[in-house]
Formats: sequence, structure tokens, C-alpha cells
Amino acid sequence: MSNKATRISDFSQSASDATSASNLDKESFTIIAVKKHDYTGKDGATSDGVLFTTDTKYQIDGVEYDKFYTTRKVPTEQLLAEEAAASINGGTPMGPMKFAKVSGKNGSNYFVLEDA
Repeated sequence: MSNKATRISDFSQSASDATSASNLDKESFTIIAVKKHDYTGKDGATSDGVLFTTDTKYQIDGVEYDKFYTTRKVPTEQLLAEEAAASINGGTPMGPMKFAKVSGKNGSNYFVLEDA
């Protein structure tokens, strides 16, 4: 019997295997999986969010990522819409797409997902 030591990282998902979707702001991407993933801030407040997986790994600060999260309101709603999520998670990739900044009627800017 081996008493070889193991590491906790051998059994748990690393927090660094996903990064903010803001890193994709200048990229086109195709999503192959999506799931609800809320974010709890330092103040304890929870924001609706989404975690998605892309079909391509992107180099960000020397690390490759294919999992991204966002709490941007409209993209979260777009990806978690029942039909969109079912299609993606059912094996139909969605994309290519990109984040687009749009101006609201009140002058504030926000992001949406649009076809690339």
C-alpha cells in the first residue's frame, strides 16, 4: 500500500480555472456550455450571474481560459433564457458572438451579446 501524499488541488476545482468575461470584450467567441453562477460581493450582496465555457481557450495574462463568468445584466439574461440555455447545453454551440457596449436612453452604457 502506497502512502504517497496527495494534494487538495488533485480533488477540487481551482478558483483560477475561470476568469471574468470582461477579458473577452475585444474577442469573438462561441459558447458550448452555460450555467447559472451567482456572485456574492464582499458586502454579502448577491448578484445574478452566469458561467460559460467557450470552444476556444484564450490566453489572458499568460494563462489559458475557456471558462468565463459575468454578472452583466443583459448577457446573463440572454444566456440563461430557457431556450438559449437548453440549446447550448443540449449540444448546439452558440456563436460566434461578442460583447457590445450600447447606450441606454438615460445615457448610461451597458453590455449585450450580439452575433459577431
